[in-house]
Amino acid sequence: MDWRLKVGCTWAAGILSPGGQLNYLLQRHVTHSVPVPDTSLESSVAMARRHLETVRRHFTGKQIDSLAFYEFGAGWDMAIPLAYWALGVRRQTVVDIRRLLRPSLVQNMLNRLSHLLMRGEPLPKIACVRLDETVSQLRAIYGIDYRAPADARSTSLPSASVDVITSTSTLEHIPEPDALRILAECRRLLRPDGIITAHIACDDHYAAADSSITRLNFLRYERGTWGWLNPPLHYQNRLRSSDYIRLFRDAGFDILDVTLRQATEEDRRGMGTEWAPASCFKHYEPTDLTVTHAFLVARPAAAN
Repeated sequence: MDWRLKVGCTWAAGILSPGGQLNYLLQRHVTHSVPVPDTSLESSVAMARRHLETVRRHFTGKQIDSLAFYEFGAGWDMAIPLAYWALGVRRQTVVDIRRLLRPSLVQNMLNRLSHLLMRGEPLPKIACVRLDETVSQLRAIYGIDYRAPADARSTSLPSASVDVITSTSTLEHIPEPDALRILAECRRLLRPDGIITAHIACDDHYAAADSSITRLNFLRYERGTWGWLNPPLHYQNRLRSSDYIRLFRDAGFDILDVTLRQATEEDRRGMGTEWAPASCFKHYEPTDLTVTHAFLVARPAAAN
């Protein structure tokens, strides 16, 4: 699908249905991006494992099922929280800016995760009929406290009540000032020995649906032009890895580890020899501009 057509459809969906229902119907029946394809689900499971492997390295001597988890940006199908449960996590609080949860997608996810993670043994069933029933059963059966709509900038959760915070492909969709406030709230929620792990997709998400552009295509546009190409329902902040590192530090975190993935050779060839970033990106190092994915691990900085 031509990415510019998708931009137009997303703008229209946001105007006609601000709550996101029309956008969901477009993704389900037009682009067929939900339920997520098997390759995307396998990537989500691999990312859940990566988060938990990182947690285990930093919590030696503690079992995963004894730790309290928090994640902002749950999405429609609860793929990551349900994968966590299958991998041993028993206490989770999950927040989202809108109540995107869809019971049918949750049931689809349970069936598919049973095969991927449980060797065919079914995960406990939930009655996916009414949304409020699904939310209640997620809490009762899976220990997942789903809260939406909720403001991740100010959650009202108790301070120092969480051991682990994870974020998966969410921060890139949040404006920079809000991202800083969300990270500051994460700092408040974490216990002193807690950690936050964050996977951030720093690439142009439209490239996933349109093979004619590269994953760095959105860096070609000045801020004004990009404003027209950046609908709220598919907002991309275009921050680079150095920006996220700065935001974490400004929010009161010490960075423990940063893993960066650079653009592939195919991406670089697709950019062409005359490709150049917009002037608003000229102050970045070339290797910073070409980062497509980042994985950050941080802990609360010690009080002065």
